[in-house]
Amino acid sequence: MRWISSRLLSLCFVILVALAAAGTALAADVNELVTQLSAKLPSDREAAADELARMGPQAAGATEALATALTDDDEHVRWHAARALGAIGPAAAEAAPALITALADPQALVRAHAARALGEIDDKDSGSFDALVKLLVDPEPVVRRAATTAARRVSPGPEAAVKAFAELLADTDPAIVVVALDAIVEQGDSAVPMLNAALKNEKAQYWACIGLTELGPKAAPAV
Repeated sequence: MRWISSRLLSLCFVILVALAAAGTALAADVNELVTQLSAKLPSDREAAADELARMGPQAAGATEALATALTDDDEHVRWHAARALGAIGPAAAEAAPALITALADPQALVRAHAARALGEIDDKDSGSFDALVKLLVDPEPVVRRAATTAARRVSPGPEAAVKAFAELLADTDPAIVVVALDAIVEQGDSAVPMLNAALKNEKAQYWACIGLTELGPKAAPAV
């Protein structure tokens, strides 16, 4: 028994050493990629952001550097940085203010990835929802889709969600409308007055009917 215990203790020690070494190597990799985010060539900076994105939450140590990269002169670096922050997820919450600022970027892909990242970070206290709502009417469908999905995730409550998504029922992109409608129906009774009003809008009445049908008995006031 003592021999077995000794072997187990040795094995545990080896595993702990290996884990510690792996952690040290990971930190070194992150630091190296953070340095690469300041490389002269945009392609190198973009590659660094992509590698950090592949590391996901383990790249949390690069959050500050990626937030700074959101203002890079190269638009590709900017949206790749935003995508990396989204891949890191909640661990990148400190980047929320920088991502909110990026929602006003002149390039649609940057706005879209910044919106997606805010949804992945899911920080309801950062003001993300109000910022995302402004993009629900963005001229680019890819941005509206990203903002709709993200706003649904960070919605602070029923009233805010229903009010924000109501106008989207008249959108010409079904992918946007479906997400908005799901978000509205999720609010239950709070959604009935808005869906009832949407019945008067020729562009939105079809979707409003679907929403009321999904609510079932809760939609009785609209009948």
